[in-house]
Amino acid sequence: MPRTSIADLLSGGDRRSLGRADLVATMVAENPRLFPELIAGLWSEDRLVRMRAADAAEKVTRKHPDLLRSRKKEMLGLMAESVEPELRWHLALMVSRLALNVKERQVAISLLIAGTCRRAQKERRSQRSVGKTQLHP
Repeated sequence: MPRTSIADLLSGGDRRSLGRADLVATMVAENPRLFPELIAGLWSEDRLVRMRAADAAEKVTRKHPDLLRSRKKEMLGLMAESVEPELRWHLALMVSRLALNVKERQVAISLLIAGTCRRAQKERRSQRSVGKTQLHP
Protein backbone atom coordinates (compact mmCIF):
# COMPACT_ATOMS: atom_id res chain seq x y z
CA MET A 1 0.00 0.00 0.00
CA PRO A 2 1.54 3.37 -1.05
CA ARG A 3 2.25 5.98 1.59
CA THR A 4 0.05 9.08 1.58
CA SER A 5 2.05 12.12 0.47
CA ILE A 6 2.79 14.89 2.93
CA ALA A 7 0.94 17.36 0.70
CA ASP A 8 -2.16 15.15 0.82
CA LEU A 9 -1.92 14.94 4.61
CA LEU A 10 -1.73 18.73 4.83
CA SER A 11 -4.49 19.57 2.36
CA GLY A 12 -8.19 20.15 2.83
CA GLY A 13 -10.31 21.56 5.57
CA ASP A 14 -10.57 25.05 6.94
CA ARG A 15 -7.88 27.75 6.83
CA ARG A 16 -8.34 28.32 10.56
CA SER A 17 -7.25 24.75 11.27
CA LEU A 18 -3.76 23.29 11.29
CA GLY A 19 -5.23 20.05 10.00
CA ARG A 20 -2.69 17.26 10.38
CA ALA A 21 0.38 19.50 10.64
CA ASP A 22 1.24 18.06 14.07
CA LEU A 23 1.04 14.51 12.73
CA VAL A 24 3.29 15.45 9.80
CA ALA A 25 5.76 17.17 12.16
CA THR A 26 5.97 13.99 14.23
CA MET A 27 6.40 11.82 11.12
CA VAL A 28 9.22 13.99 9.78
CA ALA A 29 10.95 14.30 13.16
CA GLU A 30 10.97 10.51 13.36
CA ASN A 31 12.08 10.12 9.74
CA PRO A 32 14.16 13.15 8.64
CA ARG A 33 14.44 11.74 5.11
CA LEU A 34 10.89 13.11 4.68
CA PHE A 35 12.07 16.68 5.33
CA PRO A 36 12.67 17.55 1.63
CA GLU A 37 9.09 16.51 0.84
CA LEU A 38 7.81 18.66 3.70
CA ILE A 39 9.88 21.65 2.58
CA ALA A 40 8.56 21.25 -0.98
CA GLY A 41 5.12 21.97 0.50
CA LEU A 42 6.23 25.54 1.20
CA TRP A 43 5.95 26.14 -2.56
CA SER A 44 2.66 24.29 -3.05
CA GLU A 45 -0.01 25.97 -5.14
CA ASP A 46 -2.45 25.18 -2.31
CA ARG A 47 -2.35 27.92 0.34
CA LEU A 48 -3.43 25.50 3.09
CA VAL A 49 -0.59 23.13 2.24
CA ARG A 50 1.93 26.02 2.29
CA MET A 51 0.67 27.27 5.66
CA ARG A 52 0.59 23.83 7.26
CA ALA A 53 3.93 22.76 5.76
CA ALA A 54 5.48 25.89 7.27
CA ASP A 55 3.95 25.09 10.65
CA ALA A 56 5.16 21.47 10.56
CA ALA A 57 8.65 22.44 9.31
CA GLU A 58 9.01 25.05 12.03
CA LYS A 59 8.06 22.46 14.67
CA VAL A 60 10.47 19.86 13.27
CA THR A 61 13.37 22.32 13.13
CA ARG A 62 12.95 23.29 16.79
CA LYS A 63 14.52 19.95 17.66
CA HIS A 64 16.41 19.38 14.39
CA PRO A 65 17.73 22.78 13.23
CA ASP A 66 20.45 20.95 11.30
CA LEU A 67 17.82 19.98 8.71
CA LEU A 68 17.81 23.63 7.57
CA ARG A 69 21.58 23.87 7.15
CA SER A 70 21.57 23.30 3.38
CA ARG A 71 18.43 25.38 2.78
CA LYS A 72 19.61 28.88 3.66
CA LYS A 73 19.15 30.36 0.17
CA GLU A 74 15.75 28.69 -0.22
CA MET A 75 14.48 30.04 3.10
CA LEU A 76 15.72 33.58 2.47
CA GLY A 77 14.38 33.49 -1.09
CA LEU A 78 10.96 32.34 0.05
CA MET A 79 10.92 34.98 2.76
CA ALA A 80 11.59 37.58 0.06
CA GLU A 81 8.75 36.43 -2.20
CA SER A 82 6.11 35.39 0.32
CA VAL A 83 3.29 37.76 1.22
CA GLU A 84 1.20 35.38 3.34
CA PRO A 85 1.49 36.24 7.03
CA GLU A 86 1.10 32.62 8.18
CA LEU A 87 4.00 31.53 6.02
CA ARG A 88 6.19 34.51 6.94
CA TRP A 89 5.70 33.92 10.71
CA HIS A 90 7.06 30.40 10.44
CA LEU A 91 9.84 31.40 8.03
CA ALA A 92 11.01 34.07 10.49
CA LEU A 93 11.40 31.43 13.19
CA MET A 94 13.15 28.98 10.88
CA VAL A 95 15.55 31.60 9.48
CA SER A 96 16.53 32.47 13.05
CA ARG A 97 17.87 28.90 13.35
CA LEU A 98 20.23 29.28 10.40
CA ALA A 99 23.90 30.12 10.74
CA LEU A 100 23.89 33.43 8.88
CA ASN A 101 26.86 35.61 8.09
CA VAL A 102 26.62 39.38 8.63
CA LYS A 103 25.32 40.09 5.11
CA GLU A 104 22.72 37.29 5.27
CA ARG A 105 21.57 38.51 8.70
CA GLN A 106 21.11 42.01 7.28
CA VAL A 107 19.09 40.56 4.38
CA ALA A 108 16.90 38.56 6.78
CA ILE A 109 16.28 41.61 8.98
CA SER A 110 15.45 43.75 5.94
CA LEU A 111 13.01 41.11 4.70
CA LEU A 112 11.30 40.90 8.08
CA ILE A 113 10.99 44.68 8.29
CA ALA A 114 9.73 44.94 4.70
CA GLY A 115 7.11 42.28 5.36
CA THR A 116 5.97 44.03 8.53
CA CYS A 117 5.73 47.37 6.73
CA ARG A 118 3.77 45.79 3.84
CA ARG A 119 1.33 44.25 6.31
CA ALA A 120 0.88 47.53 8.21
CA GLN A 121 0.24 49.46 4.98
CA LYS A 122 -2.33 46.89 3.89
CA GLU A 123 -4.11 47.12 7.25
CA ARG A 124 -4.18 50.93 7.08
CA ARG A 125 -5.66 50.82 3.57
CA SER A 126 -8.24 48.31 4.73
CA GLN A 127 -9.20 50.46 7.72
CA ARG A 128 -9.53 53.55 5.50
CA SER A 129 -11.81 51.74 3.06
CA VAL A 130 -13.97 50.44 5.93
CA GLY A 131 -14.20 53.99 7.29
CA LYS A 132 -15.29 55.33 3.87
CA THR A 133 -17.90 52.63 3.56
CA GLN A 134 -19.34 53.52 6.94
CA LEU A 135 -19.38 57.25 6.17
CA HIS A 136 -20.93 56.87 2.74
CA PRO A 137 -23.52 54.07 2.78
